Amino acid sequence: MNIESTGTNETAEIIQISITQANEKLLFNEIIKPSQDIEEAATYVHGLRNDMLKNYRTWKEIAPEIKKILKNKIIYAYKADFDKRLIQQSSLIYNVDFDVNDYNFMNTKEYTNLAHIAGQKQREEIAGQSQKDKDYYENIWRNYYEKY
Repeated sequence: MNIESTGTNETAEIIQISITQANEKLLFNEIIKPSQDIEEAATYVHGLRNDMLKNYRTWKEIAPEIKKILKNKIIYAYKADFDKRLIQQSSLIYNVDFDVNDYNFMNTKEYTNLAHIAGQKQREEIAGQSQKDKDYYENIWRNYYEKY
C-alpha cells in the first residue's frame, strides 16, 4: 500500500491511495479530493495540487471500498505507522468508522513497492508538472526540511 497526503501534521488527510497484491495485481489506485489545502512541501513530494483534485471522490466515498480490500490481509507499507495515522485522521475528518487496529499493517523497506509505482504513474499523468513547477516545489521542500 502507498499513501500520499495533504501534509504530515495531525490534521493531514489522504489524497491518494494505491493498493497492490504481492503478485503485482493492482487492487485500488485512486486520487482523493481533500477537505483542506495541500501543504506546499507535500506538493513537492507528490506533485498534486488542490486544483487537480476537485473532481475526485472524497475519503468518505471510497473508505468502504478500502475496508473491503484490506480485510483479512497483511498490509505492507513503507511507513506503516504513518499510513495508519493518515487513515485514522482521514476517517475522523469524514466521520467514517475505520479502526486501523482491526487491520494487520507491516513495515517494508522496499520503497519502490508496486503500490508506490502505480501511484507515481497516476500522479504523473494528472500532474504533468513543468520543470519550473518542480524547481519551485523543490525549493519549498528544501526550506521546510531544513527547518524541521
